[in-house]
Amino acid sequence: MKKLAGFIVDYRYKILILMLLLAGVCALLFPRVEIVTDMTRYLPDDSPMKTGLAIMTEELGGLASENSIRVMFTDLSEEEALEVKEKLSSLEYVSSVGYQAGDEQYNRPPYTLFSVNTTYDFGSREILALEASIRKEYGGYHDMEYHVDTTTSNTIPPWILMAAVAILLTILWIMSPSYAEPVLFIVTIGVAVLINMGTNLIMGSVSQTTNAIGSILQLALSMDYSIMLMEYYRQEKREVSGSASGSDEKEASLLAMKNALEKAFRPVTGSSLTTVVGLLMLVFMSFKIGADMGIVLAKGVLISLICVFTILPVLILSFEKAIVKTRKPVPKFPTGGVERMSIRFSRIFPFLLLGLFITVFLLRGNTNIAYTLVTESPIDDVFEKNNAIVLLYSNEDEEIIESFIGEYENEDCVRSVSAYANTLGKAFTGKELLAMASAMGMEDSFADLLPGTISPSELETMLDMLIGMCSASRGRAEEEPRATIGELLEYITEDLPQNPLFGSWISPEMIEKAEEFRIQIDEGAKRLRGPSHSIMAMMTTLPDEADITMDFIRELERKCTEKLRGDWYLIGNSVMACEMSGSFGGELNRITILTAAAIFLVVIFTFRSFVIPLILVLLIQTAVYATVVIMGVQGLSMYYLAYLIVQSILMGATIDYAILYTNYYREARREADLPGAVKEAYGKSIHTILTSGLIIVIVTAILGYVFGDPSILQICHTIAKGASCSLVLILFVLPGTLCALDRWIVKK
Repeated sequence: MKKLAGFIVDYRYKILILMLLLAGVCALLFPRVEIVTDMTRYLPDDSPMKTGLAIMTEELGGLASENSIRVMFTDLSEEEALEVKEKLSSLEYVSSVGYQAGDEQYNRPPYTLFSVNTTYDFGSREILALEASIRKEYGGYHDMEYHVDTTTSNTIPPWILMAAVAILLTILWIMSPSYAEPVLFIVTIGVAVLINMGTNLIMGSVSQTTNAIGSILQLALSMDYSIMLMEYYRQEKREVSGSASGSDEKEASLLAMKNALEKAFRPVTGSSLTTVVGLLMLVFMSFKIGADMGIVLAKGVLISLICVFTILPVLILSFEKAIVKTRKPVPKFPTGGVERMSIRFSRIFPFLLLGLFITVFLLRGNTNIAYTLVTESPIDDVFEKNNAIVLLYSNEDEEIIESFIGEYENEDCVRSVSAYANTLGKAFTGKELLAMASAMGMEDSFADLLPGTISPSELETMLDMLIGMCSASRGRAEEEPRATIGELLEYITEDLPQNPLFGSWISPEMIEKAEEFRIQIDEGAKRLRGPSHSIMAMMTTLPDEADITMDFIRELERKCTEKLRGDWYLIGNSVMACEMSGSFGGELNRITILTAAAIFLVVIFTFRSFVIPLILVLLIQTAVYATVVIMGVQGLSMYYLAYLIVQSILMGATIDYAILYTNYYREARREADLPGAVKEAYGKSIHTILTSGLIIVIVTAILGYVFGDPSILQICHTIAKGASCSLVLILFVLPGTLCALDRWIVKK
């Protein structure tokens, strides 16, 4: 390492230029990284829903991709409601507006709801412009409220990164002995963030969750490497400095940096190794979002480590005068009371730690695990959100599906059931056809097929007549004639013009409109019925994730297993949650064991002791379970991804603080007694522990609120709570535990 340290210092400017060029290239590459918002892409390979989605995409083109913004008004008259619908429909980027006068789905006096549909992705420039148009047009009008059905964003707003940097700088300025040091740290890790974001192109794509919080977590998790190197340099500079001349002072700085790099390499890389190993354990999740986030964050930590050893030395040596000129006092943390408590009650602490672990281990099961999180809206208190559950079934079961349709149409929680059998494949009377067209907003399409302007009753009569003629032309003698939409349009475009009585009545314009309508219907049929599979889509009022929803899905699965002969698949957000709930317990246990075992081995390698890793792993796992219990006490559900991430981050990152204290304690015990060792370990470690720990806690706690996505918010807040639990246990429980087990920890 000595030769490498010399190389880094001697060729520091060339290395800096190389790293900056790499950061510049990566900044250009980052926009080319695909940001994935569809979480179904991360389903396990053996997921039935993933298999169903693949079949649906191949045969039916996938699920419809329209997104919606719900807009609610108070005390609108029917006339005003129709005007609002027309004006909303005319807004740029709007594909359609859902509203039906008199329908309870849209009208619950005094409230009126409109569903503004668009084909653009959430977080896109078009969606943001559409939101702005709605606010501008209706802000304050009849107490307008609107809600985007998902707040997922594909990009990180620059102001969020600026806020993260500002918070980091504030903490570092308070805790650092110089005002210049934090700026150098931010620049170093900032370059690492750019390189990490650009090298994500290697992965092809990253999830929007990883993209949104990856950079901020990289900043928070790797900042302590810069602090540690700076502290080593400061110590080495005091030892080698002594000459008053500028030339000798420069040589002293270069020598001090070489020594600092050599001495810092093992502890800093050891610290990063636990973090990387902890994060890489996410790769073993069957839900591939874990691998996505684990690889990106682990790669980011490694890149930060490289930047700390290559970029920061150049910055420290170049701006050493600024560091000296901006020196300031650092906060002092009185630890005398904790030191005395750790010595006096040391025998209690191992039992206290074990008792805490058993308690939170048993209580963690009382916290509900959530697999989907949504933002709350005042609109939800009046109008239930639609929750779509799709059944993809084999065409050989078409007749059986008709009984399913009838059964589920009568369910209280089901608003509508749509399948080929009861829409485009169903034979209608004129009245039934108009009712379906009205529900789908297509009544004008039928009116356009007929000459002149006619009333709804006249339209029904004309359709009944055409349906009767169509049915008769196919040799069907029915008491109440019926025809499918496709049959009716085929008759109008091909047979009716040849009819001697009505041929002159059909104009070329009517035939052209009928042909266009027929093409639309054919395309619609292809979305419902494929070569071997079809779909039955149920629009329900069920919550995205609740016991009643899980029971509904499991009952549907049971009926499909009993009644359907061919293969079938359920698709939907709630279906995905139901799938995950069935496997999460086992997966969590697997990740917990793998993470604990991996970190255990790393700590054994570091300390050459069996007892120390046992204590440290138990300590941090207690913090993980305590975090889960705290969420339950607060009445919150624990987001599954937040659970897995906090497990990996606490075990991988905050265990570094425990390692730091333990290392100083063992070194001090070689010459000092117990009280002296505890005091020295606190004195040397507490500043670094609190600086790095507070960065993780405060940055994630504050920035969690600025993300609109509820899943990202909970991930950030869970990390903040978990890191807080770790800090409390490390600072107040670990010292006494080490004292109690001193004979098995200290090598004499």
